[in-house]
Amino acid sequence: MWFQTLLPSVSPLYSTALWLQWVGTLALFTAGLLTLLTTFGMYIRTKRVLWLVGVAVFIASIGVIARGFNLFEAFVVGGFALFVWLTRTQHKRYRSIVTVSRFVRNVAYVGLYVGTHAFLLQSFSQTDTIFFDPEAAAALSIAAVVLSGLLLIGIFTLFNRLKRPKLGTSFEPSRFAAFQATHATTSAFDLAYMNDKLVYYGPDDEACLLFAVSGNHAIVLGDVQGARDAASHLLLAFIEETDRLGYIPLFYQVTPDWMPRLHDAGFTFFKLGEEATVDVATFSLTGKKRANMRSLHNQFTKRGYTADIVMDPSSELIASLRGISDDWLGNRSEKGFSLGFFNEQALSHYPVALLRDETGQVVAFITLLRGSDTVSIDLMRSHGDALPGSIEVLILHVIEWARANDYAHVGLGMAPLASVGEQPFAYWPERIAADIFENISYIYPFSGLRQFKHKFKPTWEARYLAIRKRRKLLPSLLRTARLISRKKVQ
Repeated sequence: MWFQTLLPSVSPLYSTALWLQWVGTLALFTAGLLTLLTTFGMYIRTKRVLWLVGVAVFIASIGVIARGFNLFEAFVVGGFALFVWLTRTQHKRYRSIVTVSRFVRNVAYVGLYVGTHAFLLQSFSQTDTIFFDPEAAAALSIAAVVLSGLLLIGIFTLFNRLKRPKLGTSFEPSRFAAFQATHATTSAFDLAYMNDKLVYYGPDDEACLLFAVSGNHAIVLGDVQGARDAASHLLLAFIEETDRLGYIPLFYQVTPDWMPRLHDAGFTFFKLGEEATVDVATFSLTGKKRANMRSLHNQFTKRGYTADIVMDPSSELIASLRGISDDWLGNRSEKGFSLGFFNEQALSHYPVALLRDETGQVVAFITLLRGSDTVSIDLMRSHGDALPGSIEVLILHVIEWARANDYAHVGLGMAPLASVGEQPFAYWPERIAADIFENISYIYPFSGLRQFKHKFKPTWEARYLAIRKRRKLLPSLLRTARLISRKKVQ
C-alpha cells in the first residue's frame, strides 16, 4: 500500500477526478501506516488489534474505490482482510501494553515510513509528473506528516489509556488480615500494609500473592502464600491472566521451595543474593565467639541505655521518629516494594523496637515484620549522634523479644549479590554481577552489609529472580530496580 501511493492507479476500472485520486492516495497511505502499527499486536495475537486492522481495511477500501478500483490494490486489501478474518480465533490476548521503548520505536518506524515516502514523492514529482506536480506532492507530504502524528497520538491514547483492564485488587486491610489469620505467611508478606502493592487472591481467598506493575511487567514479591495446592493453582492463574492482559510476569525474591513449580511454568532464574535468618532457640551471647557482642551489650547497659518493643505505636510516636529517619537517610532516597519506607500512616501497623539513651531519648529504632513463625527486621535507622553499635544492640533485644513471644526465627533481611557468580562455571550473567559487585563495593557497601549480618551467625538461604524463558535478563532487572526506586507516598 505504501508503494502504491507513489504511483497513479494502473488500469483502473473507471476514471475519477484528480482530487479524488489524491484523497484515495492519502487513504491508502493512512491504511498502510495503521497496518504497520499493528504488526506487533498481530504477532502476539491480541484482540484489540483486530479493531485497528478493521479500521485500516475500511480506510484502504475507500482509497481503492476513490482511485478507480485497481484490481491489484483490491487483491492486496481483500487478501489481507481475509487472512485476518480466518485467523481471528487465534487472538486470545486482550491487548499489548505500549511501553516508552515501544512508543519510541513506533515513532521511529512512522518517521521512516513517512520520511521515505515524502522523499520519493518529491523526487518523482521533480523528474516525472506521472501523478503529482511539485506543489501537490508537497501538499500531500505535509498532510501525511500531520495525519500520521495525529494517528500515533490517538492510537497511543486509545490502546494504552482507555479501558485499561485491572489486574488484581487494591489492598484492603480487613480482607488481608483475615487471610493472615487463617494461613501461614512469611514476614515479607506483612509489607502489604505499606500499600504500594496490589493483591491477587485465589478462589475463596485460599491463596494470595503481592505484586506491583512497572511498565509492561507484573512483578510478584516472594512466594505465593496459602494452601499448597491452592497456591500452585493461583500461580498458573496469575501467569495466564497476566499473559492475556499483556503483562510479563516476574517473581522477585523467590525461595528455593518455589523454584520447581516456576520452572515447570517456563521460568528461569537469576540469583539475587542470600537472606539471613537467626534461629532464636540456639542463639546465645555466651561463649568466646560472642564475647565482642556480649561486651558491646554490657557497655550499653552500663551507660543506662534501654530498649523496648512498642506493639501498637501511636501516630505521635511515629512522627517523633521522623527526625531520626531523615538524619539517617541524608540525601539518599527511600526504597520500596521489597522494603518498607517511612510512611507514618503505614508504620502504625508494625511493632517498633526503640533504643533509648540514659535521658530516655530515642536514638535508634527498628520496625518489625511479622510472619507465622518469623519476625523480620525492616527499617533500621539511628541518629547521626548515636553510639556505634546501637543497631547491633537493638537487634539483640529484638531476638530476646522474639524468643519471649514464641517466634522461631528472626529475619535479618537479604544480602544482595551474596555468593553470586563465585564459581568458575556459574551462569555468566551472575559472574558479571559478581564483578560489578566487587568494583562498586566502595559506592554501596554490599559486602559490609553481609559482614554485619554475619556477626549473628545466621543461616543463609538463596533468593532468586524468576523470569520467563526467552526473556532478556537486563530489562527484567531494570524494571525491578525502577519499581524498588519508585517515588514513595510519605
